[in-house]
Amino acid sequence: MGAEIVIERDSRAVAVLHSAEPDVRLLSDSLRLAREHGSAATLDDGFGKDVEAAVASHQEPLKPPAWD
Repeated sequence: MGAEIVIERDSRAVAVLHSAEPDVRLLSDSLRLAREHGSAATLDDGFGKDVEAAVASHQEPLKPPAWD
């Protein structure tokens, strides 16, 4: 798994960073899986704009749970 970095606040761990491998899925793998499952999704010229529009439509503030 490799090295881990623990981020602390007031001697309490608040985050642990480590390599994403091997759980990272490459875009090429995602596209292959989409084709295998009959998806009609494409990465055409409008794809980036579609993603930006989806992100922009969910601009409500993040309300994470309160930690003990």
